[in-house]
Amino acid sequence: MRRRALAGVLLSLAAGPGQAQVRGLPIVASGEPTGVGAALEVAFPGDALGGGTVWATSVALRRGRWGAVATGALVDHASAPGRAAFGLRAEALLHRSTTSPFQLLAFAGAGT
Repeated sequence: MRRRALAGVLLSLAAGPGQAQVRGLPIVASGEPTGVGAALEVAFPGDALGGGTVWATSVALRRGRWGAVATGALVDHASAPGRAAFGLRAEALLHRSTTSPFQLLAFAGAGT
């Protein structure tokens, strides 16, 4: 199992530059060990990302060590009209300890 997870991480790093989220919206781990979760988010990107406000909703599904997150957002840049944006992300749990609140995750995905 560890070899497959390591291979997935190396492949995602070698895939090249891209976005694994909606531009201007930070990546947030789903946090649920197993099950379905939903979130409403608001972000205020810096000037390098166009400024403005990002309103988003995310739905996460996690089963065992694997998870998927779908995000839909309205990106309202300070200097441009609002537009819809979407993102899909896969998560792989690499390590979790029963005695610690920390976990090691790998992400891969695409976004607009």
